[in-house]
Amino acid sequence: MAASSTFSFGVTAFLLVSILISPFQLGKADVEAPYLDVGINGVPGSTTSSSSSSSISNSSSNDNDPAQIIAKAMLCFNNRGIYRSCDEDFRLNESGSLGVPPEQVDAYCGGSCLTETNMVLNCLEGIMKNFRFYNAATIKDVKDTVSAVCSDGPNRGNFDVSESEHLEASESTALKAASYAIVYLVACLGFLRW
Repeated sequence: MAASSTFSFGVTAFLLVSILISPFQLGKADVEAPYLDVGINGVPGSTTSSSSSSSISNSSSNDNDPAQIIAKAMLCFNNRGIYRSCDEDFRLNESGSLGVPPEQVDAYCGGSCLTETNMVLNCLEGIMKNFRFYNAATIKDVKDTVSAVCSDGPNRGNFDVSESEHLEASESTALKAASYAIVYLVACLGFLRW
């Protein structure tokens, strides 16, 4: 009898420790090494001899430092090799928003702003695939929103990423993952009682 209670305690301790540790494994940046320079037009690694100063240097010895990864990603928003002619008010920013009024949709989608926004998104993706904007949008959320904004569909001209169905879809995925974790916990606790 003492052996079964010791076994039960060991299993319980193992499950509790694994449950407590598992949240820290979620949300880690999906970063590929070595980090690429962010060069001309937001394409990682592309530079020219005349504009090598516009790329982000890869000479740092602490490439795995999260602060440096975030700093490199933030430079995508201010890279002069990317944003050249798009009006500053229309640019994608760190909060994940585009300040484009609906009446300017044709100018945005038909001009350089669309191209430059996609270059910023490619720049971010080249540094950190799981980048999240301040409004919790992912790179894919913003790409999907920009695509919908410039299409002939019902979302044409709706530049609000936080109101888009794409952001809601990624949040529902997060809620689904959380619900699976709760079901797993209840199942484990039920197994221990059995």
